[in-house]
Amino acid sequence: MHRLGHKKFYVQGGDWGAAVGSAMATLFPEDVLGYHTNMPVTHVSKASKAKIVQDLLKARV
Repeated sequence: MHRLGHKKFYVQGGDWGAAVGSAMATLFPEDVLGYHTNMPVTHVSKASKAKIVQDLLKARV
């Protein structure tokens, strides 16, 4: 979102976006003003978490 010029933003996610949105809200709480999902996830595997974090870190470079 920073690349798009947004310093603060809201996140909404469903399906895979729910996991991505949850990770964004957790990893970047100072940037995410709010998070909404229509598919709450109660458990995300370690492999999925690692992939999400890896992709997010690549995007910040």
